[in-house]
Amino acid sequence: MRLYQPLWNMIKSNLTHSIEVPIDDHAKVIQAVKKERAIDYGWKYWALESGLTFILKIDIEDSVIHFNLTTNL
Repeated sequence: MRLYQPLWNMIKSNLTHSIEVPIDDHAKVIQAVKKERAIDYGWKYWALESGLTFILKIDIEDSVIHFNLTTNL
């Protein structure tokens, strides 16, 4: 299992997740989550078959990163 795959799995199963990360590592974590989303072909296929489009929204408050998946029907 890849390092950030469990984080991506939490985001896609709950449609939201927050994680506290040192500010210096914010860019690294955000990039890794975007990469995990890009390489999750099974989830992409399921979304395509379901007719759903998901948008990953990222909000940062101090050292906390909030990830939200919103659907666009």
